[in-house]
Amino acid sequence: MARQARVSVPHLPHLLSQSGHNGAVVFIDDEDRQRYLHALLEVSRPLKVAIHGYCLRPERIDLLATPPEPQALSLMMQALGRRYVGYFNQRHGRSGTLWEGRFRSCVVEPGEPLLHAMRWLDLAAWHTGLAPDLLDPPWSSTAHHLGAHRDALITDPPAFWALGNTPFERELSYRRQLEQEPPPEEFDALVRCLRSGHAFGSAAFIERMQKVTGLSLQARRRGRPVRTDA
Repeated sequence: MARQARVSVPHLPHLLSQSGHNGAVVFIDDEDRQRYLHALLEVSRPLKVAIHGYCLRPERIDLLATPPEPQALSLMMQALGRRYVGYFNQRHGRSGTLWEGRFRSCVVEPGEPLLHAMRWLDLAAWHTGLAPDLLDPPWSSTAHHLGAHRDALITDPPAFWALGNTPFERELSYRRQLEQEPPPEEFDALVRCLRSGHAFGSAAFIERMQKVTGLSLQARRRGRPVRTDA
């Protein structure tokens, strides 16, 4: 079966994910994580890719980013891969590939769907046991969004700015959203879109993205098709 063509739409946010080869660990310690984030900052700025959020799990990375032109995300991930894999292999005395093929991505509708993706990303460290509470999530963008730490890598999207007139109001509103933590199944549609490459958002947004890209970006319902009798 032919794989879904990767969609990259300028000036719209995209959720990206890349896993270690065969589930292998890609971050052994904090020095690895710091090097990855430093490399991400170095490669994203020249390409003018805005990073809105990230989570560095032991065996994968998740990013939320907006590119200024169609090839920017691929160029960023290629440059990032070359820098980090070379460093990782040299430091840990290994060779060969580190990542499981190409990265996955899906275009996300601005507004509430974008905030939904941000919440999924910022809760990931807590869900996976990497952090004891929301204010202490290591190696994710949560601390920045809650005002506990200013992260030079992060560019807050318009949807986040709309949460309040002051930084305190925005951070408090976002914190309340995280503390209300929706059940895991509410994130299922987002995860399916990320895995399949389909667009995430309203029906109108998906239809518009299909016209723009010429691709089918509507996620199919799970299960067997409904049988219809003539």
